[in-house]
This record gives sequence, C-alpha cells and structure tokens, in this order.
Amino acid sequence: FSPFFSPLEIYCRSRTHAGTQFQKADSDLDYIQYRLEYEIKTNHPDTAGKRNPVTLLKELSAIKSRYQTLYARFKPIGIEQKESKNRICATVSKTMTMIQELQKQTDVEVMLPIDKLDL
Repeated sequence: FSPFFSPLEIYCRSRTHAGTQFQKADSDLDYIQYRLEYEIKTNHPDTAGKRNPVTLLKELSAIKSRYQTLYARFKPIGIEQKESKNRICATVSKTMTMIQELQKQTDVEVMLPIDKLDL
C-alpha cells in the first residue's frame, strides 16, 4: 500500500471537531474579558462623554453567553459526528484487513484507487 494517506485516512486521523473550537472560543472570550477588566482598572479611569467600560464588559458577557448556548446546541452534533467518523474508520479498517487477507490467500495484489473515490 502507498505510504501516502488517502483523503479518507486523513479524515479518520483528524482530531479537530466543533466542540474543541467552541471550547477554544469560550476560553479566548474569558481571556479577553480578563484583559479588558485589567486594562480598565489600571489604565483607563472613568471619563465623562465616553462609553462606560462596564457596559462593554456586560456586552462581552452576553456574547460569551451566546457562544455557550451555541456550544450546548452543537455538542450533540459533534458527538454524533465523532461516532459516525469512528464507525466509518472501523469499516474502512476492516475492509482493508479483508483485502490484505485475500491478497495473501490468492497471491494477487489488488491496488484500490482510494484516493480517487468520491468521499
């Protein structure tokens, strides 16, 4: 078999999914909020005529809340996606094992154009 990975093998080996992205976004928002609070407390005293920094922080909290709501809604989808990916990868692995066994038994090597399949 080829030392290069097919698109399906790359897909099966990938670790990134929506849940991780939402967790990172949530963590990033926490850090941004912390930095803003720190900057406001240390460098920017309240001045008349400018937008209240506390209001800005409350808006950031609302944005974070929306991200958490989205994460909660998409978490089951991410779980199902991971389970589906695992089933697909298991099926491909079993199929490849069967092909290898058939090749050993028949002394015929079958080259499958996996890279060219429309997956």
